[in-house]
Amino acid sequence: MIDAYARAIESRNMDELRRAYPAITADQARAFSDFFGSTRTLRATLAVKNLRLDGASATASVAGVYEYTTTNGRTREQTVNFQTELRRDGSVWKLTAVR
Repeated sequence: MIDAYARAIESRNMDELRRAYPAITADQARAFSDFFGSTRTLRATLAVKNLRLDGASATASVAGVYEYTTTNGRTREQTVNFQTELRRDGSVWKLTAVR
């Protein structure tokens, strides 16, 4: 699930991001949309650092980096750390919150 989220971020496409993270908040969507608009290329490398399972739900600590080229041609790196909530729906895990 975290890999799918990273690929959606790399796509720089809000529809792809919403598919990977259907519960995205309006503020999160706006922030990503602004970020995508300021980049030409984007690579997201994310890894689960800690995972706590509780039946059909899970909490994961995620760390990673966004490597991107701005619309001005500058190369940048942004370190990211966040918590995710996941819920199992049958055999599929879904991303329900990113904080």
